[in-house]
Amino acid sequence: MNCSGYLLRGDTEYEPYVSDQGKTLSINTRSATIGFTSFASYFLTHLLFLGTLVETPLYELDGEGLARKSKEVMVWTGLALGQYNLSLIFDAVPLRVFLDCGLDFDRWYPAPRRMLGSLRFMRTHHRDREHHRQTLDTVRERFDVRCGPLGS
Repeated sequence: MNCSGYLLRGDTEYEPYVSDQGKTLSINTRSATIGFTSFASYFLTHLLFLGTLVETPLYELDGEGLARKSKEVMVWTGLALGQYNLSLIFDAVPLRVFLDCGLDFDRWYPAPRRMLGSLRFMRTHHRDREHHRQTLDTVRERFDVRCGPLGS
């Protein structure tokens, strides 16, 4: 796993978040999948170990390229990207992966509130996924940045 791309400043070379063979995972800003690197590391590592990282059609975003063009748009795009990819990841990993995630900001809230949010996500994530994908495709076209599945 290569997480060095997050630490480097300035222009960094493009490196896809997963190698062609699916054996190397890279958490970086030129091929971002989830806005917070801690969440990306946690969830993508699970996909890697389950052998489903290459098959799961996650969107990648050139975060550096978009931030150069519009930092404000980068923030909102990062949220849409995270929701889209978490929806795909939710369908690709056992439920236990989400239940055991210690990075969950919702753990600050009481269990009943967390349960309602989780149930809402489980109920709506398929329906919302298309909206998030359309948003990401619009950002790709409008800002001319890499934003889509690997190789697109």
